[in-house]
Amino acid sequence: MATKLIVNWQANPAVDQVLNYELLQSHNGSPFTSLGLQGTNLSKEILNPLPGRYSFKVKAHNIVGASVESAAGDGPQDVPATPTAPSVSVVIA
Repeated sequence: MATKLIVNWQANPAVDQVLNYELLQSHNGSPFTSLGLQGTNLSKEILNPLPGRYSFKVKAHNIVGASVESAAGDGPQDVPATPTAPSVSVVIA
């Protein structure tokens, strides 16, 4: 089973004619980096994220340019680390 983060945001009705949303991500307190333009979707699935804590911001884009970044939204908890590989023993009875 794959781990995934689902990031949702709401449109700001004051932002006219939104063409795209840009999602920005921070991992373990690193600087925010762009995950690219998301069209007009109001959510993004991130499959198999690395272990650690994630924060996200979003910007709206229209023909004039980009809005300022939203406040940061944090994940509810740390993404867990992958368990170690199981060990296998042979027992002859």
